[in-house]
Amino acid sequence: EEFTAELWLLSDSLGDVPPGRIEASLMFGDEEIFLLAWDHPGTAANTNLPGPVIRYRLPQKAPCRMTLVLKDASGSGFDSKYTFLYGDIKAYI
Repeated sequence: EEFTAELWLLSDSLGDVPPGRIEASLMFGDEEIFLLAWDHPGTAANTNLPGPVIRYRLPQKAPCRMTLVLKDASGSGFDSKYTFLYGDIKAYI
């Protein structure tokens, strides 16, 4: 299967968001797999900016949780994490 995620920079700030770099990776437990880096141009106040689409062929693994980690390399505080169940859902019931 393929994991697909579209990145967006969502800003409800009153000020402009400066250019920066977002680094995306997937975590399977302690294993981190780097996916891509997005050097975004910044955006105006209260504006949303579409970014790249992640496409990653998922490895065969035992059922677990995987986490999409988005790190703001510029330190502006745009870090995010999203956790997904990975594998056969019956393993969690």
